[in-house]
Amino acid sequence: MQIFNRQINFNFFSFIFILMPLALLTGPAIPDIILSLIALYFLIKTIQLKLFYFYEPYIIKILIVFSAYLIFSSLISSNPMYSLFEYGVIFYFRYFFYILGIVYLFENNKNLINIFGKLSLLLTIFVIFDTYFQFVFGKNIFGFESGYSGRLSSFFKDELVIGIFLSSFCPIVIGLVLKMYKLNLNNRYIILFILISFVSIILSGERAATLHYIIFIFIIITLSKTISFLRLLIIFVSIISIFISSIFLSENLNNRYKETLSDFKETEFSLPFTVVHEGHLKSGFKMFVEKPIFGQGPKMFKKLCNKKNFYNEYSCSSHPHNFYLQLLAETGLVGVLFLISLFIYILKYLIKNLIFKINKQIEKIDSDFKIVLMASLFSMIWPLAPTFDFFNNWYSAILFTNLALILFFFNKISFKK
Repeated sequence: MQIFNRQINFNFFSFIFILMPLALLTGPAIPDIILSLIALYFLIKTIQLKLFYFYEPYIIKILIVFSAYLIFSSLISSNPMYSLFEYGVIFYFRYFFYILGIVYLFENNKNLINIFGKLSLLLTIFVIFDTYFQFVFGKNIFGFESGYSGRLSSFFKDELVIGIFLSSFCPIVIGLVLKMYKLNLNNRYIILFILISFVSIILSGERAATLHYIIFIFIIITLSKTISFLRLLIIFVSIISIFISSIFLSENLNNRYKETLSDFKETEFSLPFTVVHEGHLKSGFKMFVEKPIFGQGPKMFKKLCNKKNFYNEYSCSSHPHNFYLQLLAETGLVGVLFLISLFIYILKYLIKNLIFKINKQIEKIDSDFKIVLMASLFSMIWPLAPTFDFFNNWYSAILFTNLALILFFFNKISFKK
């Protein structure tokens, strides 16, 4: 009976993990519940089965230290209770339990990866179709309108995040499809999927999402050891043609991207940020200068941006719209080093494979699906673009799912003892 109950528990948590892509379409609440349940499940399993060897990977040790540091940074802030409990910073440790929970589920059911991958693929294709549908008819298939000129929302109703969802989740799907079906990036269907997803992201009107996806595409086609020159040429020409035609065929998109060029000219530093975003960044930088080592405390930007020392016309928002400036402002140099370390780790991996390709050591270049997963994470934490709140649980669900896949497929430590 006990073995039977264990199997029921395992099947239940496998099932709710499979539902994660669908849950992401509902907003932040359900994905965070699924994530927290899987995290709790693995914590219990750790105690029951003494799974302490799961914590050996370097990235997990880093996340444990980072989670503890966030609590420390909150406690020394000017408003510890707010800093600790806004967005559940005190429970940030749930993310490394979630990562290990996914690895545990994968290790004990190899079919789970295929099921998750196939359902994710079907869902993503459906969402892409729905985005096209809303662009053409003004409403998605359920009658939802975005309510914003030049922007699409698909299933997210009034939340304008369909572009960032597709730019973050499509790469994960591509990586899983490559692995499941033993394909490579030279496959015509993979290239077609990349192009139709790229179009849907452009149509969404989300400029940051478009930039992130362009970075992703550039990395994978540059480092892939399988894409032929002809396919490479087709991809480049297609991307340029799609981008230009999408903008000029839609007046709303045309205006949207004209605004982008205008925004760049108006900003002081000519970075891919609007004047409003630049105001957030300036405010965040002043917070960092005041407390450079440990920062103002997680989630304190929103509380402090109106203060005289940090205020400017566009200083206030819920967050500075850039991961690195947010961590500098809220957690100081100590906090941002964790993210910089992850970025450098991925960058070194990508540069290593680029050197192999330049030296024509094709056999040493990693497999396409691993390149895709790393490029996906790289684009998600790219520093020179507007981003979500670093502590946003919806975006974190996607990011840490990606990290779990990377840990499972890349890690050299055996999870079976």
